[in-house]
Amino acid sequence: ALNSGGGAAAGAEGMGSGLGGLAYGLGGYAVRNDAQRFQLWEGAVAGRLGLGAAAEYALRLGLHNIEASVRGRAAQLREGAAGVKGVRVADLSGQCEGALGLSGIVALDVEAIGGAAAVHAALLRAGVVTGTSPPGSTALDAARRKLPTLLRLSAHYFVSDAEVDRLLGALEACADHPPAT
Repeated sequence: ALNSGGGAAAGAEGMGSGLGGLAYGLGGYAVRNDAQRFQLWEGAVAGRLGLGAAAEYALRLGLHNIEASVRGRAAQLREGAAGVKGVRVADLSGQCEGALGLSGIVALDVEAIGGAAAVHAALLRAGVVTGTSPPGSTALDAARRKLPTLLRLSAHYFVSDAEVDRLLGALEACADHPPAT
């Protein structure tokens, strides 16, 4: 048996604490008898390597540069979308002052031009990737402000000005010719 301290207890001579819920040694293995027995896992090596590469890339670019890029792109998206007939920026942009300010996520109410699902599908057909955010994802805010499902845009630092322009053009096209719901 293994003790809750992770080491081997009497009768499990030579057993180490092992990985997750197993103790192992030359003589075999034993399942732990405490809550750590449920800590079995597989290591996602590719994911860990990808995270390391992404962190190195971000540090090379500089975190301040990334922040400035994301804020600039998000402002570009908000300003451009606010000028599209039937589109309302649903962010709380007027209430986000100070050091933190707005995020790089831009939420749009597009009910007047067909709704988030139809506009999302039309943009996808135009080669523009967006997302949707149903009221349940922000239940308290959505209930308080009576929000519909919103179109969700992400102003990543690797998004170009040309891609922002393409998105805004496709959004204008949806406003001019609302997609079928």
